[in-house]
Parts: sequence; C-alpha cells; structure tokens
Amino acid sequence: SPLKGKTFEFQDTRGMFYKLQVCGIVADCHTTPDHAGMCQRTNRKGGHEWVNAGSGNGVVSYEKNLVRLVYSNGSKCHRAKTARKTVVEFYCDRDYRTAKGDKGHGKPVFDTEENCVYTVRWPSDLACEAELPCTITDKNTGKVFDLTQLAKYDRNWQTSANDKSGIYLINVCRALVPVDSNTCPFSAASCLVNGTKSLVGLF
Repeated sequence: SPLKGKTFEFQDTRGMFYKLQVCGIVADCHTTPDHAGMCQRTNRKGGHEWVNAGSGNGVVSYEKNLVRLVYSNGSKCHRAKTARKTVVEFYCDRDYRTAKGDKGHGKPVFDTEENCVYTVRWPSDLACEAELPCTITDKNTGKVFDLTQLAKYDRNWQTSANDKSGIYLINVCRALVPVDSNTCPFSAASCLVNGTKSLVGLF
C-alpha cells in the first residue's frame, strides 16, 4: 500500500493529538503496551503523555464499500475496564486530491470517540473499486451515450416504489454507497428497502 510506512498526524475537535500508521507501528509513541498502530497524546499535570489507542496489525477487511482496519488491545481506558481500540474506515473518494489540493491518497479525519473506541474516517481514491465502462453505443447511429456523471460516490439515487412498498436505492455503473440505516449488501447496485427487508440487484 502507498500509505504503509508513513506516520499521519491529526487532531480531533477537542485539540487532542494523534499519530497513526497504516498496517504498521508508530515508532515514536513510547506507549505501554508498545506496538501502537495509533497513539493519542493526553494532557497530564506537568505535561502530557502518549497512550496506545490500539496495537498495529495488517489485517484489513472489506464490507459495505468500506475498507476497514481495526487496532485493538491498546492502553486501558480511563473510563471503562476495556482496552482502547481504533477503527479506521477508508471510503472511496476519487475527487479528494483535486478538491482538497492533496497530492497523496487522502488524509485521516477523526470522527468519533466513545468509551475509548476511536473511529477515524479516511477518504481516498485507494478505496475505490475499479471503474467499469459506463457508455452505450447506438448500433444504428453510432452515437455514444456516456452515463459516467450519474455514478455517485457520496450518496445514492433514490425513489419511492409506485405501490408504496418501500424505497428504491440505485447507483449507476457501480455498487451502492453504504448507508448504515439500510440492509442492502455491499455488492448491490439497486435495492428495494422495505423496513428490515431488502430485494437486491447485484452489481
């Protein structure tokens, strides 16, 4: 991965400072336990100290269009009797470098923290599926119709079913963008959502 071997630094909204390695170990955290994949700088009287927010590993999973990296077994949480844990979620953003002027493959963005479980969101072109040709040619006229601009990466097209049986979620030339509130699998390109049930068209 182009991201491996680099230490990424960022802050949350409270001003807490973090260091993160992708599938690796942050070398200069000096935490207990050691081998932190992400570490957090906490404020203490007379200065600050680093805590292990999750031990680094190279185990990556893929679900609902998200590439997920989980670092567990960090330092003991000060609010709970559990070890700190970090979940890094990479999601597809092909335009990130252009829109933000970034020359790399996106940057980590702190999302939430609850009982010392940290969630980090990471928009990146590296998390995107291979693009399929999204054009069709009229055999009679030779005219080419390009549907590429209809493909969505941040949300889905949606419309209500005529019989009011639910809501159709649709994407064009790619799988649906994952939405936590629906039951559509990550491989679906279209999905009829009706309560907790879903009828799926696979990508």
